This record gives sequence, C-alpha cells and structure tokens, in this order.
Amino acid sequence: MKDMFHSTDGIFDKAYAFYEKGMLEEAFDYFLRGAESGDTSCMIWVGVLYGDGVKEDAQNKEEISWYERAWKKGELSAANNLAIVYKNQKNYSDAECWFKKAIRGGDGDANLELAKMLIDVGRENKEIRSYLTATIESNYVTEASIDEAQTLLESIA
Repeated sequence: MKDMFHSTDGIFDKAYAFYEKGMLEEAFDYFLRGAESGDTSCMIWVGVLYGDGVKEDAQNKEEISWYERAWKKGELSAANNLAIVYKNQKNYSDAECWFKKAIRGGDGDANLELAKMLIDVGRENKEIRSYLTATIESNYVTEASIDEAQTLLESIA
C-alpha cells in the first residue's frame, strides 16, 4: 500500500478525513503537504485552518498567504476567502476589491457578502440592491444565500 503522506495521491482525502474526525493537527499536516505540492484545494484548507487558529504562529499572515497562493494558481474560492479575512479585519477597501474579483469569477455568494459589508459601512441602497439582485439572479449561489438576499432586499426597499 502506498504511503499517502509521501505522495500527492489521496492527500486531500486523508486530510479531510482527519478534519471530519476533529483531528485538526493531523488534518493540517496533510493539507500542508498537499498545499506545498501545489494542490489549490489543500492551500485553501491550510488557510482555513490558520484562520481557525489551529496553528497560532502568524495566524492572519499565513492565512492570507495561503489564500493568495491558491488565487495565483487559479483557485476562485480564494478571492472570497481573502475578502472575508479583510472584512473581518475591517479593511473594507481590500475586502471590496477581493469580493469583486470573486464576483467577476462567477461566485454568486460573493455578491451577498459584499452587499452585507456595504450595509455595515453605510453605502447607498442602490448599490447594495444591485449586489442583492445579482445574488438572486446568479446560477452559482446557494439557496440560503438567495433567501437571505431576498430578505435583505425587502428590508432596504
């Protein structure tokens, strides 16, 4: 049997199995191995686990770094993840930039996240409505996001 820790085959699956069992240190080790081998899904998960505090050294710096690496290799979800990190840091300018990159890439949920941020910072309702409407009309959005966008749209009407 092939040792999965020393091969890129199956690393993500092994890492995710550890994650689902709550074995976060082990999951992190496997995701990191896959990320270092160029797997963008593993890069995203390394960022997620840094963000969740599994490894506390340079938490935000490493989280952002792994998301940026994944983005540079073409991983669209990294843009939305970066936007959320910047939003949580109250760096709204960078957050808006990354949400818009995610939207341009087709991430319909990013429209909703951007609209919610714009509500929080007091932007004009016309702009907010456009992002909420785009969420509802997107083919790449969750049902929960559509419901939330509709509720928000009704509340600012």
